[in-house]
Amino acid sequence: MPQLKTIYLNFNSEDMRALICVRIAHRLAEKLKRLKIDVLILDTSDNRLLCSGVPISDKQFTGACDSSSPPVDSGCVMSVKAVDVDGNAIYARRIRTIDDYSDFRKFLFQCYCLDDVYDQLSFAYLKCDGEAGNLLSTKEPWKEIFNVDEIENYDDVENRHALFLHISPRNLKDILYLRGSYPEVIFIGIPTGNIIDSFLNQSDASVDFHRLIESIDILLTSAKLDEDIYSIFHPTVINVGQPFCVSRFSSYVGLEKYPNIGLSIAPGVSKNVVEIGRRLINDVTCSFPSMNGVVLEYVYGDEPARALDVQGMLYVRNTDEKWHIISLARCRCVLNLNYMPDVDILPFVCSYFGIPCIGPKCQEWQNALWPDVSYEAFDFAGAKCHLEKTLANPEFEKTIILKSQNTLRSVVDQDYKMKFFSSISRRLMTT
Repeated sequence: MPQLKTIYLNFNSEDMRALICVRIAHRLAEKLKRLKIDVLILDTSDNRLLCSGVPISDKQFTGACDSSSPPVDSGCVMSVKAVDVDGNAIYARRIRTIDDYSDFRKFLFQCYCLDDVYDQLSFAYLKCDGEAGNLLSTKEPWKEIFNVDEIENYDDVENRHALFLHISPRNLKDILYLRGSYPEVIFIGIPTGNIIDSFLNQSDASVDFHRLIESIDILLTSAKLDEDIYSIFHPTVINVGQPFCVSRFSSYVGLEKYPNIGLSIAPGVSKNVVEIGRRLINDVTCSFPSMNGVVLEYVYGDEPARALDVQGMLYVRNTDEKWHIISLARCRCVLNLNYMPDVDILPFVCSYFGIPCIGPKCQEWQNALWPDVSYEAFDFAGAKCHLEKTLANPEFEKTIILKSQNTLRSVVDQDYKMKFFSSISRRLMTT
């Protein structure tokens, strides 16, 4: 991709929408100036009347009437031509529809992906209504990886090159408003929750969800299953894995281990499955009388508390994050009963703390980090066998912890930001 130097704009002064395009040009000029890219308006009498504050170029499009350098016409609001540092045309487009803006953003993002450019980009993260982050959230790490500022005021969007949003039907109205208001901003969508609940089970809102996905420029996923399914509906889905932010948990490393078996309860796990887990751990503690069961429930955002009957087990919820993490870090091992094929941060945290995590194979990262103690979904007898083997065989326990931490180290050492931009660059060049 040649290095972009200048973007020339020309407007159709007879179209009332041209005034909106002029405002977009103002914003684009300010943002691209930081990247040493000029945005210039063609010097015509109509444009001088329309524009103020954006530099007017004394140059016309070279070959303004040929197909590679389109002038404005009665069907378009604005035309765009981009040239590289040598003055060669590298992009030209008439802006008529939303799809034309989408194509222009695709071109811009190709330019943003250059090695000496992407570190200078300004990202923002728009917090969802009612959404609250926590240490065990799979959403929050992207804010740290990309050095993203969290914003709640829509007016802050105009100064950003790209915006991270969590795609959910409840956000459709807001996202469509932002898409129409800031057509020059790249929207990077992050799926909310597991693929089953957040997408496949959204039958009543399927049309809305499709509109939502179409308004996003890039979908960022962390698991192969999400990538495969979303790729059916969107041309640019990038899976760069799940980042793990060590800094969040480093202060809890080295806590004394208690003889506890943690029963991890995710939001989607039913009360009946919780009861199965409680009975399973009770059976195990009969064979290992020194061990105790601890129920560790974590919730997202404003989800209400559930009245779980744990019958005497210590019950810790992540309403108090500190004590939830401390209780987890002190466990000897953890049983993960979240059978949904989502990206669960629990296997990462357990690996970092050196705690065997017995969980379902359908979770990609559970299976990657703890392959020797992963069981088929709903194979509770298999889960019990893994738990008993881990407690009965210290050498086996030590081996699987070391193996998991070696895998985790390779994950933590990745440069996710560079991986994301290189993946995007390759994908956009071929689409």
